[in-house]
Amino acid sequence: MARTYPDGPKLNFAMVVIAQMLPSFFPFDPLAFDAGIAKKYGDIAHYKLGRANRLRMGVSGNSSYVTAASWS
Repeated sequence: MARTYPDGPKLNFAMVVIAQMLPSFFPFDPLAFDAGIAKKYGDIAHYKLGRANRLRMGVSGNSSYVTAASWS
């Protein structure tokens, strides 16, 4: 049985690595990234970063969240 994941952003791993190496050219705001995911995909979102699966869970109206590698 194939796994199904919640919707989420599609990240390009190579661009993420380049952006981390050149922060002056590619500024990154983690709070804005998380808020953007919550606004577009809702309380639960899934994205892959390299081979790791990430699950973003949040509560509407609350800024607390959990980001975890829940499966591989």
